[in-house]
Amino acid sequence: MKLAWTETRIAEELGCSQGTVSKDLKVILAELAEHRIADAEQARALAREKLGTAEEACVGILLQARDTDPELALRATDRLVRIAERIAKLYGLDAPERLDATLTEGPSPEAAARAIREVFAVSKTNGDDDTEQGGPAGDASAADGSGPGSQ
Repeated sequence: MKLAWTETRIAEELGCSQGTVSKDLKVILAELAEHRIADAEQARALAREKLGTAEEACVGILLQARDTDPELALRATDRLVRIAERIAKLYGLDAPERLDATLTEGPSPEAAARAIREVFAVSKTNGDDDTEQGGPAGDASAADGSGPGSQ
């Protein structure tokens, strides 16, 4: 059962134009997006505050236990590392960097493919076929064993 209304149907119900409905929806959706961003920032701030409290507690334990209880100090250190990892994740510090791999110079892929086909066509007409000579084009030594390193 489809419950969604089109902008035209909404306009008919409200007695206004479809353009007015479209503009109003854009404004409403933009406001909702702003609220979601604000909510996310507020949630991040609260999480950071809690992580900060946990971090302070772990530092206190580490400082007290470092000379008397090495095992407890090690666990506190491990917990501090986990807190730091969570903070980095919370703020996206470990997110992979996006790279643009668009070629801005050089031939188009089609032009490169044409050039490669032309090279192969020329090498076949010149008799430079790898399969006949047993090695790279023009390297007859690979087939008869008289090349460098074949002693």
